[in-house]
Amino acid sequence: LPGVTLMVGRPEPKDAPEPKSSNCGGLTAFRGRLSLPPMQNSVRALIGVSLVSLVFGCGDPRPLVPATIPSVESEVTLFAVRGTPVATPSAFLVFGQRSVRLDQATTIDFLFDIDDAGVAMFVPSRAAGFPDQRLNPGVKQSTIPFDDLDIADTEGYATLEGVSVEVGATYIARTAVDFNICFLLLPLYAKIQVTAIDMDLRTVTFRVMTNNNCGFRGLLPGIPER
Repeated sequence: LPGVTLMVGRPEPKDAPEPKSSNCGGLTAFRGRLSLPPMQNSVRALIGVSLVSLVFGCGDPRPLVPATIPSVESEVTLFAVRGTPVATPSAFLVFGQRSVRLDQATTIDFLFDIDDAGVAMFVPSRAAGFPDQRLNPGVKQSTIPFDDLDIADTEGYATLEGVSVEVGATYIARTAVDFNICFLLLPLYAKIQVTAIDMDLRTVTFRVMTNNNCGFRGLLPGIPER
């Protein structure tokens, strides 16, 4: 894990809760996901590229399908990978706006951890050891306040290392490209504001608003227009 040491765990006391993985305090082993045969993947990619060309090739910036899913704010609490029970959620998925347990996840967008130096961080899935994905999930800090952030950036995301987090700061999360979620082969986005970090409980709490509409980057409440 570049920039983050996730595989060095603390010794477990005799009656300690079950660790989040069998990998000595690290991440739960990726259990895998059924993949399509190479030819079918190629066909899907070709269809997606063709659709993108159809949508944007004539100078029309609007997505092919109108947005239908409203963006709604929620509050999420994640537990650090290290030093917390396996039954507590440590990762987040933008699609569906939900926290997930690592022992039950086949894919994530990012996870939360606190390293040995006491630094709290969001770790994108590839940096956490999940398999490479096309346009890997990423996280970046934004200088725009949460309530004023109206559209996600397309560049500048950390994908191979963790991003340190602090209370009050705003972040943007980007998902992987998944044909099953967005047929245009574009990622989804979310904005996040950290509201609390509890070093004793090893948790982070944040406000989050996700845009689950294919081809849209708007991050304001309601049905996105862009």
